[in-house]
Amino acid sequence: RVQDGGNGHWYQAFVQNPITWSQSRAAARGMGGDLASLNTAAENDWVYSMLASNLSLWNWRQGPWIGLRQDRSSPDYSEPSGGWRWVDGTPLTYSRWLSGHPYVDGGPCILADHANFGMWPSAPMNKWTSNADEWYRACHVDANVSFIVEWSADCNADGLVDKGQILSGQLQDVNNNGIPDGCETPCAFTTQPASTTIIPGGDATFAAAFARAGHALRWRRNGVDLADSSRLSGTASPTLTIRQVASADQGVYDCVATGPCGSVASAVAELSCKAVIATQPQGGVFVGGQPVTLSVVASGGTGVTHRWRRDGVTLFNGVIHQGVTTPTLTINLDEPSQSGSYSVAITNSCGTTISEGAWVEVTCPADFNGDGGTDGQDLFEFFEAWAGGLSSADLNFDGGTDGSDVTAFFARWENGC
Repeated sequence: RVQDGGNGHWYQAFVQNPITWSQSRAAARGMGGDLASLNTAAENDWVYSMLASNLSLWNWRQGPWIGLRQDRSSPDYSEPSGGWRWVDGTPLTYSRWLSGHPYVDGGPCILADHANFGMWPSAPMNKWTSNADEWYRACHVDANVSFIVEWSADCNADGLVDKGQILSGQLQDVNNNGIPDGCETPCAFTTQPASTTIIPGGDATFAAAFARAGHALRWRRNGVDLADSSRLSGTASPTLTIRQVASADQGVYDCVATGPCGSVASAVAELSCKAVIATQPQGGVFVGGQPVTLSVVASGGTGVTHRWRRDGVTLFNGVIHQGVTTPTLTINLDEPSQSGSYSVAITNSCGTTISEGAWVEVTCPADFNGDGGTDGQDLFEFFEAWAGGLSSADLNFDGGTDGSDVTAFFARWENGC
């Protein structure tokens, strides 16, 4: 650990003869690490001191592969010293090149784009040489015999490199890939909060679960962090409870997990305590003159009010409309001008809910054949239905056909409706 005098990394050297730079890096990454990036003199010297006594890591000319390569697509690329980068993405601000390196000899091995520890007869072995990966094997008899792997991951953010904790048995790595089993789960919520509607004064709960351990949770409303209070509990836990829900509690809630994965937000869930409509009003086509009722069924606690509207315009009780402030509206249909979309605004302490519009279409009883006008054909068809006792001729809706229906028909027919 850094606080114990380390640098927050873990290293291990491997011998494999022969092995190219690309092969050694693939092996390192398969173990959950990467080739060592020796960014400072202290790191370079420390790693070398741990390896110097193991002669199996060195052949006559070179030492283990390290994570330094030449990026030929880089704007600063040039031969032999331009474009060098560590595999961890950092630039080459510290170097320990042996004299004559980076390596270019003008021959078939000019592609000198990977580095290793040097081992020249009169040179310290903690200097670096450069070779050309596959090209080196083609141009020389032997390839590198070893490589150094560096682990840096600390997926549970406890200040200890995961690799060391795997080796000590503190963390499990059943599949032996260098990554703790608990860290291979995705950085995602496995349980998302769900939207809910609560009657004012009731209690609401939201639940969320994050896949990885070691992450702190914090609930938010409308993007603002929440804190426990007399009515709020669990603001830093998987389950948030809101007691005695009131209008001010309405909004969008989410949970943020913060830790090794960074900050990950859950899906959003909406809390509302407005009235909920269980049954919407239903409209239809009606013959003028008959009374029609439209009803709504809603729950919203105590103190709920209703107000009916037609085409968005508030209605008032009178000859035509009754019950405009109740769940049931009665319309005494008179003429086609009463056609429209009827809805009801339901209000409680948390706000107003508007029902769906119920389309009511009023037809003129004198336009008996429904062709949009009143003429002799309507007269003929009405009397044909009236003589037959058909319900369509019951224009006063008293359950039968008699003279009053004829009176009602002529009252409309003579006036063009």
